[in-house]
Amino acid sequence: MPSRLLALLALLLAAPLGAQAPAVVAGRVTDPTGAPVAAALVRIDALAVGTATTSDGSYRLLVPASRLPAAGEQKVTVTRLGYVAQTRAVRLAAGAEAALDFKLAADVFVLPPVVAGASGARRTVELTVRAVYAKAGLVTPGDRPPPPEWGFGRVYGVPAPPRREDGARAGAFLSARRNPFSTFSLDVDAAAYAVVRRHLERGARPPARQVRVEEMLNHFDYDYPTPGAAGTPFAVVTEVGPCPWNPANRLVQVGVQGRPPAPEDAPPATLVFLVDVSSSMAGPGRLPVAREALFALARRLRPEDRVAILAYGGAGGVLLDATPGDRADAIAEAIGRLEA
Repeated sequence: MPSRLLALLALLLAAPLGAQAPAVVAGRVTDPTGAPVAAALVRIDALAVGTATTSDGSYRLLVPASRLPAAGEQKVTVTRLGYVAQTRAVRLAAGAEAALDFKLAADVFVLPPVVAGASGARRTVELTVRAVYAKAGLVTPGDRPPPPEWGFGRVYGVPAPPRREDGARAGAFLSARRNPFSTFSLDVDAAAYAVVRRHLERGARPPARQVRVEEMLNHFDYDYPTPGAAGTPFAVVTEVGPCPWNPANRLVQVGVQGRPPAPEDAPPATLVFLVDVSSSMAGPGRLPVAREALFALARRLRPEDRVAILAYGGAGGVLLDATPGDRADAIAEAIGRLEA
């Protein structure tokens, strides 16, 4: 008799624990070529849960048992900038795992009418985006290439007004004998490379003021050796080569490598994000981009870091209190709730 009572007691104690097991939806998100789609948002709006795909396109979405409905299917939606959103139905059960894969198609979207000025006149024109930069590259639907009028600051079908050059010119030659000193920073900027690349990929000519040679050179990793001796703040590497436009001269490249801080030496970070979720952020290049950036940051948080997320402008409020960086599911769920 005592053994039966113990067995019955064990079953009674185990029943509530089993009922609390979450439902799981797992799978992989790919593009039409089968390549993985990273940083795609996977969410179930009706249950207010969401997560993001990893670099290999896989995801694992946990649904707490307390949010599961009594019966019926739930709609799982996958969105990613540059791809058509896709929704599929799945049946969830506490403690069970459902497999659900998605294959996203490249997106071509139409922007609403805007008012553009050209040659002193104001016209209302339809802007149709026929080139979307996705993972596979520049996608241009149709047989004809984009017309030359497409680009930054220009509208297809409306002649661009004449404009003068911004006066940018190449730097003058300085004699090292007369100018022996040069200053530079150990913390370099490489933004010009990404800016110029974005213009060229869209078939536009980069503005001269945004072409900064030093930032384009700093974009690349030259694998300079780190300072050897302890206490040495930086190491200097030099390289001499022929000058292509003047064989009588030589070009000297001077590289400086600072000592990178060890990750374990960095103090704990406390991050608070205030995100605009008003209707003005509903465009494909606004809130979705911010959401993907938050997902990328969340994957780099350490357990000792803390992150909080607040929203304003629409369904405002505190979406996430200060949360340790190793609680990836809670952070991803809060990011997934950011909707304009």
